[in-house]
Amino acid sequence: MAKQIPKSYLSVEQFLSLAIRFEVESAEYYHRMQQDAADRKVLELLQDLEHQEMEHQRVLKELRADRRSKQLMQFAPELGLSMPASPANPGFGELLAVAIERERQSARIYRAASDLSSGEFRRILEELAEFEHQHEERLVALQKPLGSTDAGG
Repeated sequence: MAKQIPKSYLSVEQFLSLAIRFEVESAEYYHRMQQDAADRKVLELLQDLEHQEMEHQRVLKELRADRRSKQLMQFAPELGLSMPASPANPGFGELLAVAIERERQSARIYRAASDLSSGEFRRILEELAEFEHQHEERLVALQKPLGSTDAGG
């Protein structure tokens, strides 16, 4: 998983590279989670989320190709430009909890970046933040039935 970046200043290009890496890791994470999903609806949700993260990666790569800006973005140090790591040998419930936190963190990062941006770039970052928030809500909805029925394997 991504390591914490020790600085709060990133160029737009560095930020986009970091965001692309987060999206790739998220897609891989959902792919891994699919192996532990015994329920068909859970599996379909995880596959959908994996595909959406891959689409986010594509959009960000296009943005990066169009933006060779050296403009700096300053992020608050407490934001933390990293994703939570998965625990060793987790069960499905633990994987799900980490996935929810990853989506929360992604939404926070995209919102913070959109606040530092303008125009089309800002609009795209706001949309990504909203997508990540929707992912979080869909995953939280999965968490509720885990108490009574096992959505995992």
